[in-house]
Amino acid sequence: MKVLVFTSSYNRPYMLRQCILNIKNQSYKDYIHSVNAVSDSLQTVYPIVEDLFSKKLIVDDERHNEKIHINHLTAIRNVPNYQEYDLFVKVDDDDVYKRDYIKNIVKFFKANPHVDVTSTEIIYQLNGNKLVGNIKLYSNLGGNPGESDYKMPMTFAFNRKALQLLEQFPEKNILHNNDDLLWRNIWFSSSILHKPMDNLEEIIWHVHGKNTSTASFLKKPTILKRLLDWLGL
Repeated sequence: MKVLVFTSSYNRPYMLRQCILNIKNQSYKDYIHSVNAVSDSLQTVYPIVEDLFSKKLIVDDERHNEKIHINHLTAIRNVPNYQEYDLFVKVDDDDVYKRDYIKNIVKFFKANPHVDVTSTEIIYQLNGNKLVGNIKLYSNLGGNPGESDYKMPMTFAFNRKALQLLEQFPEKNILHNNDDLLWRNIWFSSSILHKPMDNLEEIIWHVHGKNTSTASFLKKPTILKRLLDWLGL
């Protein structure tokens, strides 16, 4: 399977470098990694990642920042023949993706040819110098439509059918900047088949205080925070 890994990165050049290294370290090699890097700075990310350039890496740092949904589609469309790829793997610039992450996704889709979208729970969370793991605490961030069972948004992987639905959604109808919620609702309303997979050991969720999806989590005494406080973590 040909895999298009895509990353949208905004104002996090050091994390982006680590993200690119995460993908260069993957055991599965039939991929292209396309990065849409946008920044408020006049400086580009080129000096930070230039030594990582290869035929498997495309970096575009000349775009304006748009809604996150549009930024992700831009990263995908930066690959000239993107319609020819079999799988599209969303990789966030701030999380840790270990070496068999993509290989496991490919294996899953080969074993489940009728599945359009997959995602996984996460058991490891890195917060500062604290690593919490070995218990299934991180299933999703809430907001699953209907009876759907989507898992963590940084683990989405999908086929061409699911991508076409994202591309067909009118940009004028985007009412918020939450790509995760938008995608789940688009797929759910179109009867896309989602099936969770087990990729627990190959990803670590990095909570660093500026994640869009965790800003409120870090401010409120959530159940998870109370549990971590009780554990002294």
